[in-house]
Amino acid sequence: MKYKLILLFALFISCKTIKKDGPIDVIVKTVPRIKPVPKGPVPAYKPLSTYNGDTLNYVKQNFIDRRAAYIDKPLSILLKDLELTVKDFSSGSAGVNPNEDIVLSLEFYSYLQKKSKIAAKTTPSTIIINWKTPLPVTETIPFIKKGKWSDEAQAYFGKQLVADIDMEDYGFDKK
Repeated sequence: MKYKLILLFALFISCKTIKKDGPIDVIVKTVPRIKPVPKGPVPAYKPLSTYNGDTLNYVKQNFIDRRAAYIDKPLSILLKDLELTVKDFSSGSAGVNPNEDIVLSLEFYSYLQKKSKIAAKTTPSTIIINWKTPLPVTETIPFIKKGKWSDEAQAYFGKQLVADIDMEDYGFDKK
C-alpha cells in the first residue's frame, strides 16, 4: 500500500499543464497528449506466444500500435485480448481535478520486479489508459485501497470507455 501512495505522489509530481481551456488538456510525462486515431486498417493481433517472452513488444505491437481497435470502446474489449496478468494498477487525476481520475495504469510486474527492471534500465511493460470520461475518485478509490486487481475492478473499469492508450516512457530507448 505504501508503494502505491508513492506511485500516486510521483504521478502527481510528474504532470504539466499544456493548455487551460478545453477538455483534459493536462498530461503526465508518461502519458502523451491524446493523439489522433490512426487511419487505415488495424494490424492483426499476435498471440503472446509469438513474442518468445518479450512482453514489451507484445504490449507495444498489440495494444499501442493497434490502439485504434480499442479507442471509443469499453476497456473490457482490450482486457479480453490481454494475455498478461495484471499484477498491479493505479488510477490518477494527473493534476486535472483531484476528484476525478483520467488515467488507469495497468502493470504486469510486481512492484519489486518493476523496480528491478527500472534499475537495470529496462522498460517495464505498462499500459496507460486515458478515459473518455473522467471517473469519480469516490468510485475508483475502493479498488485502489484493495491493493490488487480483482474481478470487481475488472468489471468496473471494463465498462469505461477508452479515449487513448499509451505506455510509460522511461527514456531508456532514447539515444
